[in-house]
Formats: sequence, C-alpha cells, structure tokens
Amino acid sequence: MNPPYLKIGLKEINSVKDNSESISAQKKEDMLISFSTNLGMFYKQSKNKLKDENLAEVYLKEALNIIEKSKFDIDKSTKIDLYATLAELYLGKKEYRKAVKYSEDALALEKSYRMIYNRRVTYMVLAKSYLGLDDSKSSKEYLSLFTKINDSINSVEKAAVEKPIKQIISEEKINSHSLKSQFLILKIIFA
Repeated sequence: MNPPYLKIGLKEINSVKDNSESISAQKKEDMLISFSTNLGMFYKQSKNKLKDENLAEVYLKEALNIIEKSKFDIDKSTKIDLYATLAELYLGKKEYRKAVKYSEDALALEKSYRMIYNRRVTYMVLAKSYLGLDDSKSSKEYLSLFTKINDSINSVEKAAVEKPIKQIISEEKINSHSLKSQFLILKIIFA
C-alpha cells in the first residue's frame, strides 16, 4: 500500500459529485469506505516506518462513520474487515473495551458470512483484550477458540499443499520408471 496514491484516490473520490452520472452515490460511498479503511490499515501496520495509530484511527473512524450513516446496503465483508481492523488497532493502543466491542461486532457479522481468517484474528484479539482487562476466564475461552480454528486452518492448508506435491512426486516416479524402461529397451535393441 502506498499512502500518497491512497490519499490521491480518496481526494479524487471526494471530488466526485453525489449526483454524478458516471459514478453512483453507492459506488462513491463504497470507494470512500475502502480507501479510508486502507489508509487506516496502512497507518496501523507495526512494521511501517510511517506508523501512526492516531492517524489510523482517524481514517478508520471516517470509514465507520460512512457505514453508520449510509442509506445503502453495505457489503458484510467490508464491515467485518473494518471492525476487525478497529479491534486490532484498539488492542495495540491498549483500549481493550473498544477492542472487545469491535471484535464482537465483527464476530456477529462473520458467523453468517463465514470469513474464518477474520474469525481467527478476532478470537486472538479477544483473548488478548480480555487478558488486558484481567478477565482470564474469557481470555482462556477465546484462546481455546483461536487454537481450534488455527489448527483447523493449518490442517486444511497443509493438506492443500501436500496434495499437489504428492501428485508431482507420483508423476516424477512414473516418468522415472518410463525413462528406465526406455533405456532398457534401447539397451536390448543395441546389444
């Protein structure tokens, strides 16, 4: 992500008139949410030299404000991503109650939309947030849920990687046997 391009994009989208014929109000709103969220994510990143949690919060809250005031049906995955990002931001800022609130908002939507990678992150944010709030019982509960879903995801990913590798190895064995057979036939013919 490159903030100058995101900022330019955000500025351009804001310059589009609400009654534009080329871009509908709903599309404009969706793009404003996306650009604001992406800018918030950029400034939230811990490995980013330009990390600025306060600026991240400004952009993320801007996206949230658009969603809350929208008269359009906002895509659930957009909301889930935003809530999960806000939860991570507030965990990093040690504002644990806000982290819990946005995590719960993300989970409430995610259960009907089934975004398991977001669920995994949200469970970890909740485990750490409850630990920060000295609620070890809830922290353990969410850590257990995180562990189960993380193990499940890792198992599925491992199986998905192993299958093509086994196929390649099998094909190599077949090719190797075929090559040996061809060599043996040539040896017999020229013997």
